[in-house]
Amino acid sequence: MTITRYATLFAVALVMASPVFGHHSDAGIDTESVVAIEGTVQEFAWRNPHVYVVVETEQSGESVEWELQMGAVGGMTRRGWSRDTLSPGDQVTVRASPSRDGRP
Repeated sequence: MTITRYATLFAVALVMASPVFGHHSDAGIDTESVVAIEGTVQEFAWRNPHVYVVVETEQSGESVEWELQMGAVGGMTRRGWSRDTLSPGDQVTVRASPSRDGRP
């Protein structure tokens, strides 16, 4: 294989890998703050790359849905969670770092 071919394959590998690094960024999360959320589970999505929980709360008399991103299925399983841990209708209290842009 020529050096040009190696350089091309290396460049392609870098381009393909760059989204992987961006995916694991916490840039959109305010890790300096923690919010407490009390509400009702609307959805519990047990899937990779992250487990998601949608919790409906009431704030100032209005219904607000918070979308909570958790770890990957493998990591959550090691922490004792399963696809049956939460169900729609369950009442939960959650402490989480909020989104920097203010989205719930």
